[in-house]
Amino acid sequence: MAKDTRSQREPMLAGDLYLADDPQLLQESRRAEALAKEFNESSPLDPAGRLRILGQLLGSLGAETEIRPPLYCAGAGLKATEPD
Repeated sequence: MAKDTRSQREPMLAGDLYLADDPQLLQESRRAEALAKEFNESSPLDPAGRLRILGQLLGSLGAETEIRPPLYCAGAGLKATEPD
């Protein structure tokens, strides 16, 4: 059997077995938690600031996407898009 040379993120995204305590995954999880905390503590009077935070956390947002606190997120690389 060939050795799997993928990062732990790759099998996680593929739905394969992976090591959840991988340093890269832990770092991404902590970053996502920090951004979610920043978003949850943001002012509703600062929609541009909230969109900036969500852009960092989610990568992309659909034009009509509205997310309100509280937001809980354990990882990064999520996307909020328009429904099909």
